[in-house]
Amino acid sequence: MSAPRSRREQLGAELEHLRRLAGRSGRALAGVLSISQSTISRVESGKALLSCDEVDAWADATAADAATRDRLLALVDAALREEASWRGKLGEGRTHLQDEIRGREAGARIVRNFQPTVVPGLLQTPEYAHYVIPRADIENVMDRAAAAAARLERQQSLFNGERQFEFLIGEAALHWPGSAPELLAAQLDRIVALAPLQAVTIAVLPLGEPVDAVPWNNFVIYEGDEPFVSVELVHRPETVTDPHQVDLYRRIYAQMWRRAAAGPDAVALIQRIAGDLRAHNAPTR
Repeated sequence: MSAPRSRREQLGAELEHLRRLAGRSGRALAGVLSISQSTISRVESGKALLSCDEVDAWADATAADAATRDRLLALVDAALREEASWRGKLGEGRTHLQDEIRGREAGARIVRNFQPTVVPGLLQTPEYAHYVIPRADIENVMDRAAAAAARLERQQSLFNGERQFEFLIGEAALHWPGSAPELLAAQLDRIVALAPLQAVTIAVLPLGEPVDAVPWNNFVIYEGDEPFVSVELVHRPETVTDPHQVDLYRRIYAQMWRRAAAGPDAVALIQRIAGDLRAHNAPTR
């Protein structure tokens, strides 16, 4: 059985069918739409995607009826959403997204990272990164070793002083994975070792601390000339650029930060968790 076609391939087949019904050659249609003939070919073969406006112009040029136009535009929307999925973003030779994240960090003055479930990537040890990446790669579409290497390389930005990094970590993240105590203890030591860096501020939101609103997923606020928020959902990443929505994330972040143990208090809490972990897993005589 052949694999199901992507939305982009479905759209390409529909557009080609519509062009042929209208009796237009690819060259003629390219001239009307002011795009290259090779683009027409790539679109029809499902290797390229047009915008909604371009598909609308294609429908005009081929005298599509209203129902066909609506179906085509719905396919464009579905294709764009599919492209934004983890699988879509990791297509066409990309094996991980660490370079994209590095670019986001490079364009920010302050990076504010909230993580309720795992230690943020910039603070991870190699062993922790190799443990957590396969568990995040639910669809098995990533080159995991390359992703881990690139994530660790990104950590150099903590030492160059070009931007500030805030890490707001839910305490639950400091207890996972409980099934790997040696790995976890070393990871907590790594956070403590990075905490004194000038570019780094660590905060921990303790378990049971009352807060008005806590999001269920992680997010990163990139403060720069054009601030935005990156949110990692199970099925796809989401980028938030609307100023009002960005402010919403800022307010939630600030509210949690006020309840968190920060700086030396955070370090003391992390050291206490690490000490308890080692004591609990110490061999008995």
